[in-house]
Amino acid sequence: MTALAGNSNIPGVAQFLTPSMFGIPDDGDESQDVTAALLGLAAAAAEKKLSVRLGPRTYRTNGTTIQFSFSVSGTGTGNADTLILSTATKAAGPVLRMVGPGTVENLRIDGNVSTDPAHWNAANHDSFTGSQGLVV
Repeated sequence: MTALAGNSNIPGVAQFLTPSMFGIPDDGDESQDVTAALLGLAAAAAEKKLSVRLGPRTYRTNGTTIQFSFSVSGTGTGNADTLILSTATKAAGPVLRMVGPGTVENLRIDGNVSTDPAHWNAANHDSFTGSQGLVV
């Protein structure tokens, strides 16, 4: 589990956690992979039994499943929505896995799923790439 004591960005009496507490700026470079920071965020939320609020931006992941135990929600709307995008190019597990009593709200989850081939045949029967969006 991620130790919160060493992270001075987390208030002592936090009611929820945010990506900025784990080094992901709200207005940062959205082309960078933030998997490690999201994994730390999810682990800390589970340890402290806190919900997570993701700001309006794109969070790129590498295909590693991010598992949340408590509620996770996005704060974006319209063109400034909250997107979690897997950039995996091979079939992978789900982008998000929800375990426990939490909820998932106001998020767009993109598993980077490939389009179907024009014609299915023996050579391309397993050509699917990408990830499931959410597993509950």
